[in-house]
Amino acid sequence: MTLEYLAFDSPCHLPRIYNLLSYTPRLRRLSVENILFSDYIPLEQFILPRNLIGISLCDWCLSFDEFASFIAIVGSELEFLRISIIHETALSNAYQWQQLILRHMPRLRTFLFDYRGFLTKDAHGNSRCRTLLDEFSSPFWIERQWFFAHSHCDCCSQEEKECLSFYSTQMRRREFCEFDESFDNNICLYQDPVFYLSFGPRISIKSQNIDANFPFQFPYVTELEITDNYYTINMDSFIDNLSHIITLTNISYLKILFNNQWLNNFVKLLNRMPNVQKLILNVRSSSEMEASSDQQTNTADLVCNNNVRYVIITDELAFTTVQLINKLFPRMERLKIQNRKDALISFVRTLLSNRVNNSHLFSLMFYGDNAMIKKLKTMIDNEKLLDKYNIERRQFEFCLSW
Repeated sequence: MTLEYLAFDSPCHLPRIYNLLSYTPRLRRLSVENILFSDYIPLEQFILPRNLIGISLCDWCLSFDEFASFIAIVGSELEFLRISIIHETALSNAYQWQQLILRHMPRLRTFLFDYRGFLTKDAHGNSRCRTLLDEFSSPFWIERQWFFAHSHCDCCSQEEKECLSFYSTQMRRREFCEFDESFDNNICLYQDPVFYLSFGPRISIKSQNIDANFPFQFPYVTELEITDNYYTINMDSFIDNLSHIITLTNISYLKILFNNQWLNNFVKLLNRMPNVQKLILNVRSSSEMEASSDQQTNTADLVCNNNVRYVIITDELAFTTVQLINKLFPRMERLKIQNRKDALISFVRTLLSNRVNNSHLFSLMFYGDNAMIKKLKTMIDNEKLLDKYNIERRQFEFCLSW
């Protein structure tokens, strides 16, 4: 066969991998979701994969020794290895990895490693985080520009054990290791600055936890989620403190709670992030959040200097905010609304009737049914809101474009 790339998105037994490699001598890259162990060893006439230069193992559940046995058979030509492993033996020491690479992967150029599992401890019950980072910082690793960091996370709930993520700094963080305001100094006495300096691209925070004494910086963060309401805080102070933690001009994605009575704070924050392209508004009604009277905004005074191109709105905006939506996002090109079936007609009418401040908008995504589409077309045609337009179904949604 001339197959050069093979990927499995479900668990696969080792015998099946070996058999396939025997029939795909030109295979260059292999990606497997999960390999299941077997005592099977390839026959002596097994053809070694001389062209296999890249392997990605998304979820290796077996021990280090079992992984080493696998690599001893298939790793001689490897230039790229990416592995996510959860077995504690993976972090016994760095020397075992060094020897495995030297003996069986001499051509390896890229080594992306991600351990997620129970926090390893020494004989005295102390965390081995500092020891691990020191071991993985020897000349062997530095010469190859392979650097590592660690964080503590909630990825393991069984047995109420403390959990660790130890990973190559080149790897993007998995969602389960992303955190909001939680920095637990009681778990690890060694605060690893590399983790915070390399963290990204996305971070979730609570506004109430960001103050002038916040100890970390995240220069590579480009996606920001603010998970709590911000109507009770001093927005000027919050923005000033936030700018010392992340580079606001680097933010291209923002997910934030929204209430029409918080417009002043919202616009002030968004104006300080001029490169946000995608914005998700999780709308909260006034009944859900007690809005303070000082957040009432004179909409005529709103100055919106953002470059948001794509807006997603969850739940239902107040009518006064719908009227302002084109002014709030003057460069918006695409808009997606969720959970507005009952108010869709009035929303579209208001949106299309107030396009004076926005000539860029060209599409609207929404949920509906055929009856709703018929009403929508009738309204647009009768009120002459659009000269040319099209409505098409895209999986579970409809798209109105013009």
